[in-house]
Amino acid sequence: TLQLMQALAGGNVQNGVCCSLCGNGPIVVKNGTQKVRKVSSHDKIRELLGISEGDERAGAIFKAFELLEEAKSEQQAKTAAELYHQAIDKGLSTLPASHSLEQATWLIHALQAQTQCLLQAGDNSQAIKSAQSAVDLSASCAKETGSNHEELLLIQYTSLEVLQQALEKSMTLSCSKEQEVEVLQKLFGMEEPKSLTTSQKNQRRSLGFRLQKLERELNQ
Repeated sequence: TLQLMQALAGGNVQNGVCCSLCGNGPIVVKNGTQKVRKVSSHDKIRELLGISEGDERAGAIFKAFELLEEAKSEQQAKTAAELYHQAIDKGLSTLPASHSLEQATWLIHALQAQTQCLLQAGDNSQAIKSAQSAVDLSASCAKETGSNHEELLLIQYTSLEVLQQALEKSMTLSCSKEQEVEVLQKLFGMEEPKSLTTSQKNQRRSLGFRLQKLERELNQ
């Protein structure tokens, strides 16, 4: 619900904390004090954000999120990747030229998830394109002011990480070690996000060893 509302209204919707109303969520605090319970239906979201029933942009975003839910529950990787593709296409068509991190976060996550599905389906070349799109979109958010620094840092980091995975699994294609090294160097050249999980920190160490290995091979 949060990402859907942010896709619709950008930075006007912010993440919050528990409102101690268990069983009544998602909950939105309106005007700083008024608690609106069970905010999940499209009608309730339209009412809160002041969106008319005939708003075509909102309709496309609602449909995109429906497709996302289908993709997440789909067991076949190839079918899931196609559902992500449809959701992403609709989402990109609604994204303002000057967009906030909040408006683009769900799309970046969708591109990352699509990449994993494409890799599972064996479509490595498309996986690389999807991962690169996630990197490019996260980079475009950096140009906008007012974005949460840590959230932006984390989503840029994970996008590079997903691209590295796609490149590593595609070495038999026209991809080269140089491309993967370039991505890894960018990843280690940026500030390390403070919110990395233990698993992500362990993966970061493994990627450091891989970068050293690839650099040695290139220098031979």
